[in-house]
Amino acid sequence: MLDRANKKIEAAEKMIKTSLRLLMLSAVCLCLLTGCQEQNNQTAEPPECSVLSVFPPNGATGIPVQPTIKIRFSEPMEADSAENAISFTPAFGYHCLWEDSNQLLSITPENDLNYSETYTLTIDDSAISLDSRPLAQAYTLGFTTELEPPYVTQAICPENTGTESLTQPVKIRFSQAMDTASIETSLSITPDIIYSTAWEENNTVMVILPAPSWELQREYTLTLNTHTRSQTGGFFKNDYSCGFLLDKIPPSVVTIDLPVDDSGKSIGKDISIHFSAPMEPDSTVSALTLSPSLNYETSWSKDNRVLLIHPLENWIVQTEYTLEVDASATSDEGMGLGQVYLSTFTMKEAPEAPIIIETSPENEKENVIPEEIIIIRFSKPMDTDSAEEALVIIPDTEVSAGFEIIWEENDTLMSILFYQKMRPGEEYIIKIEPSAMSKDGMYMEKNFSFRFAIEPC
Repeated sequence: MLDRANKKIEAAEKMIKTSLRLLMLSAVCLCLLTGCQEQNNQTAEPPECSVLSVFPPNGATGIPVQPTIKIRFSEPMEADSAENAISFTPAFGYHCLWEDSNQLLSITPENDLNYSETYTLTIDDSAISLDSRPLAQAYTLGFTTELEPPYVTQAICPENTGTESLTQPVKIRFSQAMDTASIETSLSITPDIIYSTAWEENNTVMVILPAPSWELQREYTLTLNTHTRSQTGGFFKNDYSCGFLLDKIPPSVVTIDLPVDDSGKSIGKDISIHFSAPMEPDSTVSALTLSPSLNYETSWSKDNRVLLIHPLENWIVQTEYTLEVDASATSDEGMGLGQVYLSTFTMKEAPEAPIIIETSPENEKENVIPEEIIIIRFSKPMDTDSAEEALVIIPDTEVSAGFEIIWEENDTLMSILFYQKMRPGEEYIIKIEPSAMSKDGMYMEKNFSFRFAIEPC
């Protein structure tokens, strides 16, 4: 019995030892397996990062010249390496902005890109993520910018100068040759007016002609909308408008005062032209034509609103005269008359020309007693200034000694008073030239002179 019991104990101890050995072996194997797995995890290379999307996409066209280029990566990127890995051809300067935890890069050009240019974007494989993962492969794409839009470089509108501006064209100069057909639908003019268009300088200048003319007291606006297209296909970016105002009323001839009445009877000598506005003297006088021609002088009054034509010779009786003021006459603001003014008249009955009817001393008188006075009597009242200017005394020693003139009897009697007596034995000649004029505007028809001699001592 005891032996059997001992044998059972020995068998149990063997089983326990065997179990312990198996348990220790399992533990050792488990440790080995766990260690190998950790070692494998420590030596495995991390996965590579990639470019998920780019805007604009590859092959895109019509991209604005002020784009924002966006690149999205699969992982947060190390900024310097990613920016250094990026290049553009042709090259341009730009700014970078990182977003979304350095997964989204926005690139903004420093200046506008070129129009109609194809750009190539390259991201080489030197870009790495924040956890040092490399870019799986280089990335390349291309895009093309928009066509250059045309624009207006100059607009020449009619000047606000009265009637002469009503037929002036509008000229619009473009930055490039235009598709003329597109203008037919893109151009509008308000208020409505009938017009035609023509093109110059290789379709870069549009000429707009009113038919038949613009209207005074109107403000016009011309608009070209964004459907306006160049020959290369570029469109206006924005509507373009220009305008002009035609509100200035041109000067005109209000009345012309002629030297005759309706029956042709003389009522004066001068012609007066009354204008509606102050005139520019030189251009207005140059615009005058009197036919048949007659010598005259001009003067202005009433702030250059009235032009006086003063003939320097008599009108010819039974002759038809035509006075013309052409459109080249301008106001002091530079506006032209815009039309021709004509006036005709015939002097059927003219006043008599003045003559000298009496002198003292008498003509050809000899042995005149030395005195200090000469008297000249005219047939009608005289314009004293013109008569005095027409006076000539020979010899002029008396003139140098000094004299004065006194008018009497309604300006028909001229008295010449010398400051000293005439010299004995001297011969004198007194002349009145034809420039002497009566108060009714008639000139003397010829020179008048008389002679006398002072008695000797």
